[in-house]
Amino acid sequence: MDFRTYHTYTPEDLLNDDVFLSHVLAPTEESSAFWNAFMCAYPEKEGMVRSAAQLVHDYRRQETFYNESAEDRLFDRIAASVKEEGRRRPLIHIGRFAKIAAVLLVVLQAGLLFWLINKDVEQHTRFGQIRRIVLPDGSEVTLNGNSRLSYGNDFGKGKRSVRLSGEALFKVKHLNKDPEHIMEGERFVVHCDNLNIEVLGTTFNVRSRREQTDVGLLEGKIKVSYLQEDQVKPQVLVMVPGDFIRQQGRRYLSRTKLSEPQKLLVWLDHRLLFKDATLQEIVQVLEDDLGYKVTISDEGILKMKIEGEINVATVEELLEVISSTLDLKVEKNDKRIMM
Repeated sequence: MDFRTYHTYTPEDLLNDDVFLSHVLAPTEESSAFWNAFMCAYPEKEGMVRSAAQLVHDYRRQETFYNESAEDRLFDRIAASVKEEGRRRPLIHIGRFAKIAAVLLVVLQAGLLFWLINKDVEQHTRFGQIRRIVLPDGSEVTLNGNSRLSYGNDFGKGKRSVRLSGEALFKVKHLNKDPEHIMEGERFVVHCDNLNIEVLGTTFNVRSRREQTDVGLLEGKIKVSYLQEDQVKPQVLVMVPGDFIRQQGRRYLSRTKLSEPQKLLVWLDHRLLFKDATLQEIVQVLEDDLGYKVTISDEGILKMKIEGEINVATVEELLEVISSTLDLKVEKNDKRIMM
């Protein structure tokens, strides 16, 4: 099972999911490891998972009755809690399945209320937009185009945790004064699709798109935890300034040393920088960051590579480099590009 499927789930979705209900009602070693790994990867969802499980257990505790009248009394109490104030309805004897449906309705209403109260704060950017955000703790995040940052309403109250989809530069405020004794609220964690980044106070760049996450460290030190294929226990890697890592799905993680780590940030000035890039890598940036629709006449050309560095200020300059270097016909019409 791939737990990334569940990171967009609401409490109602969980309560309608057979895999989740089977785990709650009859947990196995494998299912427990799966849900523990899910909550480790998506800690902002832990409260939702545990509350949904508790709601199922609360109902199950009332599923067996000594007699029909006891069951009726329980159902009457549940019905009374959701009927409109001041209205009284005649008592009607209804079947067992109808009673279960009514109880589940109360459960779903409670779950929905929990979700609304704990709904994440979400910040996002349009294609081509660069936006600076100051978090409640004073940390700064600069989002690249078509990027999304979310964090809980309780950010900074006991924990500092965010989720990123897209690209961002983080300048994390340092709170810890004793490295030997780190409090939970002093840690800052960035969750991406396939890895987590834990810091105390530092500057680093993260790009997380299409099941690939790149992390480049400029200042300080960070700890990265990630899951490899067929593993439940996260692997841990400590990065120092100049380190660059790339994690593709859960297949493998590569680590290199950058000679000029500051070049990771040229996007802050709306510049386009590529080094030894394939045409596919360039096309993905055009589509993901800037919102272009790129049409390729032959998929084989996506593997073509431009050796060396490209550092340009406009899309038009980039297309000219592609055309002249790879000997391709390139046409641009508004937000559509044909190669």
